[in-house]
Amino acid sequence: MNDMIKKLEGNIRIAWKQVKLAADEENVAATQTALNKVSHLENLKLQQLALEKNIAAIINDEIGAPEKTTETDLPSEIYSRLGKRQTIRPTEIRFGSFKKSIHFANEIPITVANWLIEQGKALPTFHNFVHPSDAGFARSAKTKRLVSGQYIEIGDHQDILIQKARKLFDACGYRTLKFEVRFQDGNLVSA
Repeated sequence: MNDMIKKLEGNIRIAWKQVKLAADEENVAATQTALNKVSHLENLKLQQLALEKNIAAIINDEIGAPEKTTETDLPSEIYSRLGKRQTIRPTEIRFGSFKKSIHFANEIPITVANWLIEQGKALPTFHNFVHPSDAGFARSAKTKRLVSGQYIEIGDHQDILIQKARKLFDACGYRTLKFEVRFQDGNLVSA
């Protein structure tokens, strides 16, 4: 294992300690920030492992050595062998002059909702989507509290979460404002 991987693993351990500390203090914002840091560092570690594997494959091909399967194979490679699809995470959301790094698809409607609230817009109540309290959802719903105190349901697929963000913009008078979500693979989705 090279020094970069060791350094990333050390930083991941530190980030997990930050998550625990923030959670113990019941600081939701700090906990989410620390979790985002863990996710970002884990992604960097996977990218570093992939880079090292690609370099090794190039070197092995040049000298004619057969490719070996090792325990450092990436989850995406294992999933592709099993026929399962890997999730491609978002990395950024942009609209107007606003730009924010994100790491999970559920951050898309949360970011839009909080931005709208900060612009002085009142979010309407939507059945199974936005409610003034956490009680307005199905028991299985995954919800997050917004800066206004309202709750938003975030347990959907990426495409649905993008549609929900569009619905929020439209409901608050921003029908012509386009937004973009950039993904790890470089794809850009506009809505």
